[in-house]
Amino acid sequence: MKRAIFYIATAAVFLAACNSNNSKLTVPITNKDTAQSSLELNRLTALKVIASLSDKKIDSMFVSFAPGFVDYGSGIEEPKSNLDSIKADIKDYVATYPDLKAQNINAFAHGDSVVVTATWTATFKNAQRTRLFKFDDADIFIFNSSGKIKAHRSMQDKALFFNQLNMESEAR
Repeated sequence: MKRAIFYIATAAVFLAACNSNNSKLTVPITNKDTAQSSLELNRLTALKVIASLSDKKIDSMFVSFAPGFVDYGSGIEEPKSNLDSIKADIKDYVATYPDLKAQNINAFAHGDSVVVTATWTATFKNAQRTRLFKFDDADIFIFNSSGKIKAHRSMQDKALFFNQLNMESEAR
């Protein structure tokens, strides 16, 4: 008789546990307001970086980068982590394409990541030709707990716009 009661009690506990509303998957957030404000701050910081690049305000965009920042680019080139050389490369890029502009900018934040999509346009000019190029890109920014950008990835590689300029050999 004791065994029967034990088995019935055990079955009742399992049935109660399976039918409980607590069996739903939940994501614990200790402070929802803090998490939401952190996401929004990260999103705004990423938008500010893209706007700074589009407005040729390179020095102000680097304020948002953390020490040890790594730029992975599109994954084709080697990652870069020296902020001075990254800044010099970006300044050269902007000097080469002075009318570089981002349009249709959108930002999406989740966790420690923000994805910014934009359509970029610029004009390539040299002695032989002048051509407009246009490409859609998604920049992925990874943030540290202090709200600084610790890594960046781009979805487009340089071959896309070099192909538009019929300069495939320069993309490599």
